[in-house]
This record gives sequence, structure tokens and C-alpha cells, in this order.
Amino acid sequence: MSTDLLSDPALAPFLTPTFTPSAYLDSTLPPLQPPTSLPTSRPIPSTAVPLSTLSTRATTLLSTLDVSTQRLLAQLQTITDEILRIAPRLGYEVDLLRSDAVALAEELDAMRVDVPEPDGLTRLQMLSRVRERVEEVVKVFGDAMDWRLEGEGDGDGNGDGEGNGMKRGQNPEEEIGYLIASGEVEKARERVGRLRLLAGVFEGTVEGPARMAVVEALEKKVEAERRKKGGELEEVVEKREMKKKDDMGGYFGLISRLTN
Repeated sequence: MSTDLLSDPALAPFLTPTFTPSAYLDSTLPPLQPPTSLPTSRPIPSTAVPLSTLSTRATTLLSTLDVSTQRLLAQLQTITDEILRIAPRLGYEVDLLRSDAVALAEELDAMRVDVPEPDGLTRLQMLSRVRERVEEVVKVFGDAMDWRLEGEGDGDGNGDGEGNGMKRGQNPEEEIGYLIASGEVEKARERVGRLRLLAGVFEGTVEGPARMAVVEALEKKVEAERRKKGGELEEVVEKREMKKKDDMGGYFGLISRLTN
């Protein structure tokens, strides 16, 4: 209903952003015709009307605007009454929606906590762990098969190994010896620890004692080298301390000679 009132052509000029009363009156009312007793040099518009006619038109315009104003006021009052009437119910509905939203959020939180983990997901996680461990076992077994002891040749055993996809050309003992000679004792110790793990694969077999003996010999060699490095380090530290004391003694001796 309010849209119908605002669409009244009589109210259209009042809705423009550039509305001014003087411009509205100039565009709505005709110009005033000057009295014939007053001479004028300005041309008189053809739409000019005498004062009586202009007064009648102005009165009619004011009456029309007054009717439109009363209609707008009545509509505004109706809308205001409607807002005041539904305001309490609107507030009640807003509170009801708020409480429903809070209850729904609490219910969702409870459901999130109570929902059990799907059995399929648990099985997938277990299968993933099994796969990782199987891959680790396969790698350890493959490394164990690649471990060639000193003196092993390229006989029939090697041919069978290659037929099964195993390469027995690696010699970790030489690698550890190279690491020790290069001064990388920690890497050598880690490599020996890996060899002990691989030797466990051969436990209870004919090759088991021989491989474990190799591991123990390498452990002793690495430990001896580690102690040697530690002793050399301590010796270097002691030499530095002694040199520092000698320098300090010479310094203080020089000062004492200068003061005497």
C-alpha cells in the first residue's frame, strides 16, 4: 500500500534528490501576468495568468497536496501501529530462534563426541601399520641377503641368489672400515648397529655365528677407535691448557721484571 501511495504522480517531484520548494512552485504554477497599468519592457510569457487565476490554481494545488499528506500520514500511522503490534511477538520469535540454535549447537557437540569411529577406518589404520611393518621386514631381510662376508665367492649360491632377485655383492665391513679411516666414528657405530640387526636374521642358521662374530669384531674396532679419538681430544685439551698456563706465566714474569 505504501508503494502505491509513493507512486502517485503528484508526489514524484518530492522524491527527487534535487527537490527545492521554489523550483517546484515555478514548474507547477504558471507565471503571473503583470497588471496592465504597469508598463514593462520585458516580454510577457504566453502562459501568464492574472493574479485571480494564479490564486485559484495555488489553492487547488495546496488542497491536493494536503489530501496526499493526510493519506501519507494515515498510512504511516497504520504502519507504526502494525510495527508496535508485532514487535513483542517478533522479539519472542527471535528469542525462540536463539534458544533453538543454542540447543542445536549443544546437540551437535554431543553427537560429535558420541559418534564412534567407523570400524572400517580402524581396520584401514591397522592395515597401514601392518604394511609399514611388512615393508620394514622386507627391507631388513633384503639387506641381510645382500650382506656378503669376506671370502664368499661367486659360486652356485650367488647364482641362486640372483635367481631369487637377491644381490650379494655388497660388503659392509669394507664400508665400516672406510668410515673409521675417514674419522666418521659415529656413522661407523650406527652402521655396526644396523649390522647387528641384520645378523639377527641369521640366528639359528649355519651363517649366524660367523656373522655375529663379524659384528662383535667391528664393534670392538669402532669402540677402540672411539676411545682413541677421545684420548686424542683429551690430549689436545691438556696441551691447550698447558700452553695457556705457560703464556700466562711468561706474561706475569715479564710484568714482574718490568716492575723490578
